[in-house]
Amino acid sequence: MEGASPQLETSTIKRLSIYLYLATTQDYRRLLRQTSCLQELELTVERTIVSPTDLANFVSPPLTHLHPQSFSTLRFLTVHMRIDLQNGVLLSPYTNLVGDSLAQFVALESLLFNIVLQGSLTWHPVNFMPGRWGQLSKILCQPGACPKIQRVSIQVKIWAGRYRVEAERLAQRFGKFVFPAEFQRLIETRPGIDFSFVTEVVVSDLAIPLVPYMALQ
Repeated sequence: MEGASPQLETSTIKRLSIYLYLATTQDYRRLLRQTSCLQELELTVERTIVSPTDLANFVSPPLTHLHPQSFSTLRFLTVHMRIDLQNGVLLSPYTNLVGDSLAQFVALESLLFNIVLQGSLTWHPVNFMPGRWGQLSKILCQPGACPKIQRVSIQVKIWAGRYRVEAERLAQRFGKFVFPAEFQRLIETRPGIDFSFVTEVVVSDLAIPLVPYMALQ
């Protein structure tokens, strides 16, 4: 049809990088549904939580919108997250990017989380309640979940700015409440997985860059 916009050919895309807006979902949902042979998926999300009533979660996990065939082809999944916590409650540290659909990947070899924390560094104790950070461990310990996975890496960077003492204290709480406590079951149940959980305090006047972009290959 003359004057019609050309449609993007998505059936052959093997590598996809998307910046996810929590409020604008239709574009990325459509794109995920149309890519049927993904091998690499990279998701980037930024979220500011101002009050305890703010929801950090997507209404439905983005992975549930993948084309069914991609659950058989995806090998590498990387998630970049920036969480700006301002006196709020972190209902899910993975902002609902991790759900039961994660267990359905039959070819997944590598799962990487790059998480940047900023804002208020005096966290409410509820943010370290058992099961929140351990949600990922629970999913991967399900029978038959991600049978080919070889590597799981979670890197948490705490941007200290001018508040190094508070940042160091927060990092210590991760060591006390999150790792290894929340991932002990995963380590014992699936010893073949190369698992790492690293907490790093970044002291800088400049915010840690987390550059959003969209790329298709």
